[in-house]
Amino acid sequence: MLKEKFSGLQSSAGKALSFLPFTPNQLTAISVLFAIACFFFLATQQLILAIICFLAAVLLDMIDGAIAREKKMASAKGAFLDGVADRLVEFFVLFGLVFYDLPNFILPAFLWLFVIVFFGSAMTAFCKAYADHRGALSKEKLARFGGMFNRPERMAMIFLVLLAAGFMPAAATALLAITAALSVMSVAEIILYVWISSE
Repeated sequence: MLKEKFSGLQSSAGKALSFLPFTPNQLTAISVLFAIACFFFLATQQLILAIICFLAAVLLDMIDGAIAREKKMASAKGAFLDGVADRLVEFFVLFGLVFYDLPNFILPAFLWLFVIVFFGSAMTAFCKAYADHRGALSKEKLARFGGMFNRPERMAMIFLVLLAAGFMPAAATALLAITAALSVMSVAEIILYVWISSE
């Protein structure tokens, strides 16, 4: 999983950047501001600036938790804010792509984006949280569940979409379709795991 592969990098980045004069929660909030800027630049067809803002939002998302741990400022409230910000960052970037001029691939690009927002951003997190809320699965079992297509993989695919949008727009929409399909499969995987593993 990408998240596991980058965990060491995140820890190193947290140590290296712990000198920054921002709290982890402030960095989390700034990541959302970069995502809003990414939305604006996508909506106005300024792809290079959109990519820069996307990378800035992802970088801040990578380091805010690591810096919180390094500064001994980790908290449940901060973790909650981070999770909410993650979804907001995804939303603003994907919503910006609705306004970017992408061709159809089987279906219009905005429909693939709708599927990614619902199944990728919303349903994957909801299914895990609801399984815990209803007591269908213990926190320990949920923590052991890796999953085939999580947020790091989704954000990597979105980055590829942004790169392709400038010179291969049809490929960008095809990548959106692949991301949408993997998001649906990921939700099905979670549901199946909870159903089989429930107590």
